[in-house]
Amino acid sequence: MPPVQEFFIATGERQFSGTGRNRQTTRVVKIYSNFNAIPPSQVPVNATGTGMKLVGINTEVLTPYWSQFGNVSEYKVLLTLDRRHVCLTTKDGDRPVGAIYRSESSSGALVLLPDIDFHPKDFYKKNRE
Repeated sequence: MPPVQEFFIATGERQFSGTGRNRQTTRVVKIYSNFNAIPPSQVPVNATGTGMKLVGINTEVLTPYWSQFGNVSEYKVLLTLDRRHVCLTTKDGDRPVGAIYRSESSSGALVLLPDIDFHPKDFYKKNRE
């Protein structure tokens, strides 16, 4: 999850003022965030850190991932959510930084994980030929 970024988007709505030649059209825009696509109970707060741990039930699906990528992960936001969805917290265990939302109508899930920097030179392993 990247840091919270707010931006404006066009709503498609237009407002008109004046008449005849003096008529002006105004495009209506609204503030939006890169976190508007996740469950509405989320109100993320920008923060950074690297000390994290797996918590909660049903985190066994993340254990292989976390053992390989936990040391290169960095959280960029703190989450405010219901504790039943939390899968990762700060090292002290007091602030959520990752979550798993399981769908009630399908077998899918939304997994929110801390960010990984994929660009350092030591991230990729070279194949031996």
